[in-house]
Amino acid sequence: MKHIILGNGAAAITAAEKLRELKAEDDIVVISREDAPAYSKCMLPDYVGGKMTKEKIYIRTPEDYRKKNIELMLNCCVENIDTTGGKVYLQNGKWVDYDKLLIAIGGTPFLPPVEGLDHAEYYSINSVRDADTIREKASKGGKAVIMGGGLTGIEMAFALSRLGMKATLVEREPKLLPLQLDVNSSRVMEKHMEKEGITVLTATAVCGVSEEGGKCIRFSDGRNLDYDMLLVAVGTRPNLSMIKDSGIKYGRGILVDPYMKSSVQDVFAAGDVAEAVNKMSSEYVTSYIWPNAIAQGKCAAYNMAGISNEFSCNSLMQNMVQMRDMPFISMGMVNPKGEEYEVLVKDEVENGIYKKLVLKENRLKGMILIGDTRKANTLGSLIRKEEDVSGIKNALLA
Repeated sequence: MKHIILGNGAAAITAAEKLRELKAEDDIVVISREDAPAYSKCMLPDYVGGKMTKEKIYIRTPEDYRKKNIELMLNCCVENIDTTGGKVYLQNGKWVDYDKLLIAIGGTPFLPPVEGLDHAEYYSINSVRDADTIREKASKGGKAVIMGGGLTGIEMAFALSRLGMKATLVEREPKLLPLQLDVNSSRVMEKHMEKEGITVLTATAVCGVSEEGGKCIRFSDGRNLDYDMLLVAVGTRPNLSMIKDSGIKYGRGILVDPYMKSSVQDVFAAGDVAEAVNKMSSEYVTSYIWPNAIAQGKCAAYNMAGISNEFSCNSLMQNMVQMRDMPFISMGMVNPKGEEYEVLVKDEVENGIYKKLVLKENRLKGMILIGDTRKANTLGSLIRKEEDVSGIKNALLA
């Protein structure tokens, strides 16, 4: 049996190694468009800002693949997939056969519809090569504008600030991390960032970019802002470039069932490129976080090996996001709607501390912790286990 895995991120490397455990004699081939073994994408901002060396971001070495008899093909871009003949065609004119195929190629940065942006010099952070380029181009004392107030945008603002640039973060929504924060916690986070010299502009929409007579970004309210470096971090989209003519069904991402199987026989998908069904809502959802990619990769490996294993998308409701530049963790439901939810808040803005807990029927459903995250593991465990906390409710914020 020959297993081909497209991609080399969290879902791909997890699947490859689990397959080797389950199928000692099968052929396993990992095909990557990059020129290096697996690394942690979430650590790229730390590398850019100098908090971590380049060597530390790698989670596997070439020797790790050899020891597990996993063939690693680097610098290989996939042209298309022939699902009828069981072949993957590469841009170099070569092709490889497969018996089972896993597509785990992740996502690509989203380019917002901003006038002039497609003709301007801008950067994104989606690979080690991107990180190297940004480090090379960053200039101490220069002005950096970061479009996007999500996790990547915030971490890159810290990174560029550490490199000596005057960073300005622009978010079109009224708050940072719109899915993980509420208005009050966003305000606390903004204060943390401003103390580090980062300017934060929320509820600010970018309408144009121009490089005529100097680099300038235009806002919808008529203001202009000069810059030396522009970083776009408004999110990613599943990379569907290679499946458009393959017969594989897709929506936002590749549609998969609870066994990570696509609509085509012997073809699976996992990680950022996959779109799975949430049993609670019967809707397809995508989730761009590391733990889910690992869980999906492991699930796909079992099913590729012929061992039935079901992935629970209910875990998508408990996504945890944290930041290394400041004490912050968000997990689960943090912006509830409905009278059945109870919200506990401890707001010490003057001390840079904000805590919010969301409960339903005396069970913890979500949390936001900023400034003090010492009890995050305990609270996170209560969320995952859905334990009754009625007896300790008054002590949860202590």
